[in-house]
Amino acid sequence: MFLKKLLLVILILSIGITLFSNSIVKVENFLYNSDLTAFEPLYMEEVYFKKVNDDGSLTVYNQNLEEIKLIGIDMIDINEFKTFCEENLSSSSIFLSYDIENADIDGKKYVYLWRKSVYEGKEIYVFWNAALIINGVCSKSAENTGTAFSFIFDNLLINETGDKDEQTYIYEQLGEIGKFSFHNVTWEMSLLETIYKLNEQLLEQKEDRLKYISNVLGYDCLLYFLFDEEIMKEVRYVFGFSNKENIISGYQKIRKRMVNSYGEPQITKNEENIEKVSYSDTWEFIDTTLELKAETLGEYVYAMILRYKKKL
Repeated sequence: MFLKKLLLVILILSIGITLFSNSIVKVENFLYNSDLTAFEPLYMEEVYFKKVNDDGSLTVYNQNLEEIKLIGIDMIDINEFKTFCEENLSSSSIFLSYDIENADIDGKKYVYLWRKSVYEGKEIYVFWNAALIINGVCSKSAENTGTAFSFIFDNLLINETGDKDEQTYIYEQLGEIGKFSFHNVTWEMSLLETIYKLNEQLLEQKEDRLKYISNVLGYDCLLYFLFDEEIMKEVRYVFGFSNKENIISGYQKIRKRMVNSYGEPQITKNEENIEKVSYSDTWEFIDTTLELKAETLGEYVYAMILRYKKKL
């Protein structure tokens, strides 16, 4: 076992490194790089996820409990990191692979983590270290990217010293709507193309709209796609709440994800008192207006909407 852990991970590659294109797709409930679906380490140790610790390490267990840290990442926000990992790792098969044997000052091992997933009907192993960066939960580490997968971290995002910053690069890779929304779609998609692309429960289909049941960051919602002459013009996530505390918490959580990914909004209007909640944030982009709003509709009735509107 010790000798195996000292071995560098050997990859099975179906594409060349020079073809690494940063094409973003949706795998189950998160975004991933389509080229990385071809990667699989030959040696992996299966473990079970237990929890995320306050220092950003993960507690896993096989025969014994063990605290690990992930190579190549720096956390942006511990609470968001905890939520994302707990939602996506708790009931999944996960595996560890190793670079050269190393540990931090607390004796925690640095590892690569792989999550067994399904993409386009095939079983794949998601490189979780990279997935955390792609989904905006972590940034790329400036110090520790290991050796076995350093080329992935080097090519995953444009370097800060390049012509584009990481945020702009991610926007362009995700497409016009996909760069903002939680679903990888684009303004040019037709109604039928959207149905084919999404793996959600379709509730209603009309000539100018689609209605789905969806979930964003743990909050159930209705998802609408609105069309004009078969071309998408607006996407709406609509949430309902029955108490003030929950809508405030939900708004703050989703707003925080927006700010972490896209910066502070250009327009902010907030009003809150004993009887009423009225929040509004607006981001303006070249082809899209992004709005996040929360309102009190009546006694014990609150609504929140996350809307992406195409600019004409």
